[in-house]
Formats: sequence, C-alpha cells, structure tokens
Amino acid sequence: MNCCDLFFPCFKSFVTQKEPKNDVQFAAVVAYYTGLKRQRLKESITKDDLITACRLAGRDRPPVPQQTLRNALNASLLDSTGVGNFSINTVGENLVAVTLPGDVISGGSNEPAKLKAFILTSCGGMPRQVRFGQRGDFR
Repeated sequence: MNCCDLFFPCFKSFVTQKEPKNDVQFAAVVAYYTGLKRQRLKESITKDDLITACRLAGRDRPPVPQQTLRNALNASLLDSTGVGNFSINTVGENLVAVTLPGDVISGGSNEPAKLKAFILTSCGGMPRQVRFGQRGDFR
C-alpha cells in the first residue's frame, strides 16, 4: 500500500485544526491520523510517511525526519514497532485528542487559570487533589 493512499484530502484540515507547535507534535499528529482516524489501516509510520505528510499539509520538512521520529519516541509520544517504524501510544493519543490545539499544561500567561479550568471540567466541576498541590490549590 502506498503511503499516499493513507492520507485523504481532509488531512490538511486536521493538521490545521490541531495546530502542532513543533515537528515532534506534528509527528504525533501524523501517527494519530494514520493509525486512529483511518481505522488502523496502517499501524506505524516511517520517515517517508512523515515527509509525505509534510508535503500534503504544506509544512516545511524536518531537517532529519528520522531524528524527529526518534525525538517523538524519546518524548514518549510514539512507540517503536521495528527498525524505522513508529506508532502512536496512549500519551501521544492524549496529546493529539485532548491537548492540541493550544496548550493546557504549558505556555501562556494565564497558565494557572487554564489548568484550573481543565481540572474542573474534567472532574465534573469538583476540585480534586492533584500531585503538585493540595485540594483547590492550582498554583
């Protein structure tokens, strides 16, 4: 199966919607899209898939695509499924499905407010104890 067959026309709009901030996040978006959005027609991606995805999304190609995939592996967003093959894992799925677009955990001047809103909405409106603070303490 040709990797171009895996990317149907709405891939570019999916990438635009998710707004990956760097090449590592983009690699996670590509793996998520090819694996989950396409009903696992392709279990893993390679550097060639990443290059094709950059072309289809209108993004600049990473300087060393294989290193970008290894960086995503080191960031725990992808798993290695063989030499040069990478698949999305649950951490990468959560990044793409929940965190992107925008950044709930990092960046922005209203970071504590964003985190508090995220925790409150994900807990049904009830504050709960989080690892870095006491109940109700969102600093």
